[in-house]
Amino acid sequence: MEYLLPVVNRSNLLITHGKGGYLYCEKGEKYLDFISGIAVNVFGHADEKITEILASQSKEMMHIANYFRTSQLEYAAKRLTELSIGGKAFFLNSGTESVETAIKIARRYFWHKNSDKYEIICFKKSFHGRTIASIAAQGNAKYLEGFEPRLQGFLHADLNDINSVKNLISSKTAAIMLEPIQGEGGVMACTQEFLAQIRNICDENDILLILDEVQSGVGRTGTLYAFEQFGIKPDILITAKGLAAGYPVGACVASNKVAPCMTPGSHGSTFGCNPMAAKLVGYVLDEVSKPKFLENVKTASEKIIQAVNKIQEKTDLITEIRGKGLLLGIKINEKITNQDFVLKARENHLLLAPSSADNIIRLLPRLNITDDEIADFGEKLQKTCDFY
Repeated sequence: MEYLLPVVNRSNLLITHGKGGYLYCEKGEKYLDFISGIAVNVFGHADEKITEILASQSKEMMHIANYFRTSQLEYAAKRLTELSIGGKAFFLNSGTESVETAIKIARRYFWHKNSDKYEIICFKKSFHGRTIASIAAQGNAKYLEGFEPRLQGFLHADLNDINSVKNLISSKTAAIMLEPIQGEGGVMACTQEFLAQIRNICDENDILLILDEVQSGVGRTGTLYAFEQFGIKPDILITAKGLAAGYPVGACVASNKVAPCMTPGSHGSTFGCNPMAAKLVGYVLDEVSKPKFLENVKTASEKIIQAVNKIQEKTDLITEIRGKGLLLGIKINEKITNQDFVLKARENHLLLAPSSADNIIRLLPRLNITDDEIADFGEKLQKTCDFY
């Protein structure tokens, strides 16, 4: 690791390969992966169809300049818009680039209307990425350390507190941006009432609603996108992570009302429309959107929750399990930190991801997790709890 910029607190565990829901280290030891590349590997590791697409598409073309059409890109855009909010899609390489795109679209939409609106209301404990704009947007001061001054135009309310949102609205408010479920912020979901109120406020005040579904999207919560469970639609949708099942890609979808503000030259991305990523996006959306696949996500979620509840009956270490689908969070008793628990679980060959708030440990297995993997999870989690 001596040649890497030391911005990630990496484990000394050297991973050599993976298969299904497991990763293997250089010593041949097998680890149950409940991180999935942080909600990226929706089909697990070394999925046969994904590797087949990678091989076949690489023999045709991996990347071309975005001056030209490709059937892969047009199909990916068609499926993403059809299955989400309609409108138009733009593809990028990551979640944070997709967030940046949403911010640009929101501001340009009002510029296009000859309005001086530019402020975006965001939320405390949110996470939107690592660029200068995205760290200003998220309500977590630690990500701003050393990168001040904060980019102007971002205000922060409390999640599920509608009055804190209303108090920030002004003649300058262009958009409200939030995650339906805050992943990094402790797997904290918006309430049905709160999101409905936010949608109404946006409609009544000519404000755009931006939903960041980088972590909650692509089937992770049991519907293709989490907003479907709240009975509302955003004006701009941000998606990434599992969108290509492990290949770097992100996307921003703008509704038909909003999309016309973006004209040639107003945005771009060198790699963002490459045929390889687009081919994978089309396949992933086709598979994950199948009703049976999404129903299996919900069933797996119920089984994991049951396994955790069973362990919770025997220990005071776990105080709560929260979340939706396979974006779940276990709250750990404050007598130990979630980081300590993650390290102890790793000793038991269970890979978990901590959140930065509420002492929460995230459970992010592959979406096609098997019953055997769920049983193995229960055994390894029990063993970890028994240590304390």
